[in-house]
Amino acid sequence: MALPSHLFRRGAAYSARMRVPLDLVEILGKRELVQTIGTTDPTAAKRRLYPVNA
Repeated sequence: MALPSHLFRRGAAYSARMRVPLDLVEILGKRELVQTIGTTDPTAAKRRLYPVNA
């Protein structure tokens, strides 16, 4: 099963990553934001990905 490029596995759990727009990088001090999805199941991670990114 192919995962979306902004969904990745970190240890046992899945995480979502989102790129920060260039004009906000200096303000936030980060180039990307990472948040855990809270599941180890890839199917559930795909379902939970879009509300997390919103």
